Amino acid sequence: RLLLHLPAILNGIIEQWVDVQIRLHQLPAETLLHAVTAAGVDPRVVTFEGQLARLRTMVERCALTGVEPALGWLDQHRPSQAQAAICHGDFHPLNILADDDKPTGVIDWPNVVIAEPAMDVGSAVANISAVPINLPWALRAIAQAAIGQALRRYQRAYRARRPLDDEAVRYYQVFRAVAQLVSVGAARASGHAGG
Repeated sequence: RLLLHLPAILNGIIEQWVDVQIRLHQLPAETLLHAVTAAGVDPRVVTFEGQLARLRTMVERCALTGVEPALGWLDQHRPSQAQAAICHGDFHPLNILADDDKPTGVIDWPNVVIAEPAMDVGSAVANISAVPINLPWALRAIAQAAIGQALRRYQRAYRARRPLDDEAVRYYQVFRAVAQLVSVGAARASGHAGG
């Protein structure tokens, strides 16, 4: 019975995900910049330029020279910054709080950034695509196919309500993958094992 209802459940989750994300992207970015500045924090921390600079610093400090070409690619292929929006940076359904199917909040904000909305979409696709799935090969292939299909539906649902530059989405997927790689490299360079 659950399998029969799964497509409708998935569609509902994707619709709510996109709805909350678009509402987030419509909030004025200046409000976040002012709040960060008022708290005594350098506002570059929440800009995309600031995130790129942080990655460069981590690569230099940890001597992750193998990642330098990826940073060069990110510099050379930056999309023109369309509209600035508040982007969560790790936005997926598990970060949406709800009560009786009504969204009440969003959690997990360490990657918040002011960037074009394509940043959030690309980051979501990269983050969810990279989730390790510890299943036997055949089940893992099925799960990965289902995740891929859900992510394509998510992008279509977002695009149906708001324009989305596919090249920018791909750029931000690469950015998030590089950020994940740098994070793992930095952890290993400091002696921490892990994935």
